[in-house]
Amino acid sequence: MWTFKTYTFANFINDFSKDILTMSIDATASIWNNSDYAYHSFKIQNSINPPLVTIPLNGKEFLAGGDNGKFRYFRSNDNQLKIESKPDSNSILSSIKFSKQVTSIEISQDGSSILTGHLNNGGAQLSNRRGALLKIFKQPEAIGPAVFSTSGKYIATAGFTENIISLFDTSISDKPINKFVVPS
Repeated sequence: MWTFKTYTFANFINDFSKDILTMSIDATASIWNNSDYAYHSFKIQNSINPPLVTIPLNGKEFLAGGDNGKFRYFRSNDNQLKIESKPDSNSILSSIKFSKQVTSIEISQDGSSILTGHLNNGGAQLSNRRGALLKIFKQPEAIGPAVFSTSGKYIATAGFTENIISLFDTSISDKPINKFVVPS
């Protein structure tokens, strides 16, 4: 008997559009191979909420975790990826932990920065690939999604409880350069 899962995320995970990554609401990741239809599944987190996922432009890895703030890097073949905790060091990271409840996560196109949106007036946080905080983009309302522009020069945030979209220039300020109120 087949059981069907509700999926919260689907995206290609490599340059050749050969593999598709899906996430279900029970925090299970599945990688579907487009050429032979084979797939394998693995648990991302133990959580009652759907996982949050981001895939950098190179598509060779992805970062997945839960709203509790704990994320892990995975290779597109489902093996957990460990990264150096500091440049030119032998110590490695198996996970990244953010201190506030995470509502969205995105990796920059070059894979060097992570942008997270946070509840509890946490604003949007820009971190390096290892999770070290670089800058907080302040916003009085809780953040839903936070996204990079194509160039990475700007970020946009959408309010979680308020209908406000804020635009930030990452090079000049931690305060919005523009705000848009979305009519209800």
